Amino acid sequence: MPETTTVTIRDLDGVARWARQHASVADQAKINAIIEAYARGKEQEFAHQPTVWEIDRVYRGSEKEFYRLALINSETLNELWGFS
Repeated sequence: MPETTTVTIRDLDGVARWARQHASVADQAKINAIIEAYARGKEQEFAHQPTVWEIDRVYRGSEKEFYRLALINSETLNELWGFS
């Protein structure tokens, strides 16, 4: 089973900044496409709840690859939405 790491970020602007600093160009493109197509709408849909974003990455050999972006209720830790 490949090792997965999770990064928790407060908002989508932070997710985009994180991607620019830590993700490959290909993964940046994937993350930005998910943000524009789905995540902004989900952030608005769940705006009445305290939330954080989680980015999961998986190791494939020595390389880290983007695996999943999820919106999490920060009080209950329940996943509200996820995309991989």
